[in-house]
Amino acid sequence: MSLETFHGTTREIATIILNEGFKIIPKEVTNDLGNGIYTFCPDDYGCWNPKENAKRYAKQYKRGKVIVLKVIINTSSQTTYIDLDDPVFMREW
Repeated sequence: MSLETFHGTTREIATIILNEGFKIIPKEVTNDLGNGIYTFCPDDYGCWNPKENAKRYAKQYKRGKVIVLKVIINTSSQTTYIDLDDPVFMREW
């Protein structure tokens, strides 16, 4: 299965990602869910635009010219991700 998602960042960091790939750099102050790669994907009902959400996120939290990257995630049974719309996750969270 593949999932089309969007990642908002600065133009400078986007260039690094495109040349070297994503790298998770551990840091003391983490985002809400810890260190990782944050992307936005469509919801099941088409209520929000993931590309716009990624852009808004980057504008709020990044400094510099904002750019949005399309990220295709190929998943398997060994892929770990958090689905914030999953009722089980929502209950446990």
